[in-house]
Amino acid sequence: MKLEGKVALVTGGASGIGRAIARRFVAEGAAVAIADLDETVARTCADGIAGEGGRALACPVDVTSPDEVRAMVDATVAEFGRLDILVTSAGVSQAASLIDTTPEIWDFVVGTNLTGSYLCARAAAVPMIAQGAGRIIHIASIAAFRSISKRAAYCASKAGVIGLMQVAATELGRHGITVNAISPGPVDSPLARRHHTPAIRDSFLSRTPMGRYTEADEIAAAAAFLASEDAKYVTGQQLAVDGGYQAAGVVYED
Repeated sequence: MKLEGKVALVTGGASGIGRAIARRFVAEGAAVAIADLDETVARTCADGIAGEGGRALACPVDVTSPDEVRAMVDATVAEFGRLDILVTSAGVSQAASLIDTTPEIWDFVVGTNLTGSYLCARAAAVPMIAQGAGRIIHIASIAAFRSISKRAAYCASKAGVIGLMQVAATELGRHGITVNAISPGPVDSPLARRHHTPAIRDSFLSRTPMGRYTEADEIAAAAAFLASEDAKYVTGQQLAVDGGYQAAGVVYED
């Protein structure tokens, strides 16, 4: 198993992409801290992993709180003795046109997606620097590169995550820490099934060469690669897992 003996911390780890990543890491031999705003769901996820023979810790956290983020990292290190991998998967979105995007909406989305990623990376880097090694993986989005109507705050936050990742990779490389981002296309998740109307789905699918939504397990596979020794010289990169969405221009049938 590629991650045997490693310790991972996954924010938003109790559901969706984060949960898929956490479970893939456990399957690869890692111990995992499941960090989530919903403590009950985090504990259920961690208990499920433990019941299957894995090692997991539930960490309730609001990623916009510097104090809670530091406590999350401290709890992980206290439980497992180290921290090797951070995945910032906690994220939110809220539909609103630019004109209707209030400062409150902006602060909520950017605060969670971008400020939360910054706070988590900053806190996790401390024990990683002390160890002389680490992996930081941010979950960005195709929305960092291709606009989505009524998602100004979301697109801006994910573009910011890419910039944050590149600076962190530049600064932390000398400490043996790699920093990368995964940019999923639309993911077949409970959130997408609730909020993506038929028109939204048709728009995405018509621009995706592979003709379907991304599966959470496919994002998890990319995260497992970036967390492994196979990616020890890969840093400062964004890996699109989007079925060709970013690459596609005009798509038509012959």
